[in-house]
Amino acid sequence: MSEHIIDGVFTLKSKLGAGSMATVMLAEADLAAFDYTTLFAYTQIKASTHVDRRNQAEKLAETLQGKSLDSDTMRTILSAQNIPIPHKNVAIKIATNESYSPRFTGEWKNLLCLSHPNLVEVYGGGIYLGKSYYV
Repeated sequence: MSEHIIDGVFTLKSKLGAGSMATVMLAEADLAAFDYTTLFAYTQIKASTHVDRRNQAEKLAETLQGKSLDSDTMRTILSAQNIPIPHKNVAIKIATNESYSPRFTGEWKNLLCLSHPNLVEVYGGGIYLGKSYYV
């Protein structure tokens, strides 16, 4: 496999598994290049319903977009709040088809708003080669 880098942060290493809707890849994260703004926005909002929390988080993420937040400081803040932060090695779930993009985008944004020991930790997502992914 030739080296593929997603968003200048995640270097795809090997295939972990595949299904009809997605392929899961092992990736190495460049933690200094990771953009913590989305993770920060989606974990700071408290609201009475999940829908309200996600809507408010999306607004905060838009406000923070393009702002430079020091990655070491952000990791320290998130760690102090017991919010999961990416590790050097992560799994990336990539949709197998562009038509799954709305579902995948909703999935990672909903999971990012939630924190529970029985849920997978999600750190963000985006579009790679026209297909949605999340980490």
